[in-house]
Amino acid sequence: PRRVFAITPAGEAAFQQLLRESLADYQPMVYAGNIGLLFLEAIPPEEGLELLEKRRARVEGVLQEADTHEVFEEASSLLLLHQERHLTTELEWLDEVIARIDQSDDDG
Repeated sequence: PRRVFAITPAGEAAFQQLLRESLADYQPMVYAGNIGLLFLEAIPPEEGLELLEKRRARVEGVLQEADTHEVFEEASSLLLLHQERHLTTELEWLDEVIARIDQSDDDG
């Protein structure tokens, strides 16, 4: 037999409270990859460039994958747009970092 579950009034109240708190709150992003950037000068510039190019390719892959998702509701389209903006900005930033390191390597 199939079981059907329903949310209780207390569960609905808790959901509504958590929803409102989540929408009003903001927590700055923590980027795990930043620790590598902090110590980038500890490895040869050519290797750093190669690793950042790999990182860029991974970000680009995630962005392309996000573009393939179908959107069924407005809320999910907002979520995908948010992710797309972050990924696009990450790619632009990586391009700047790679160019800066490449230029420094040419100069030095």
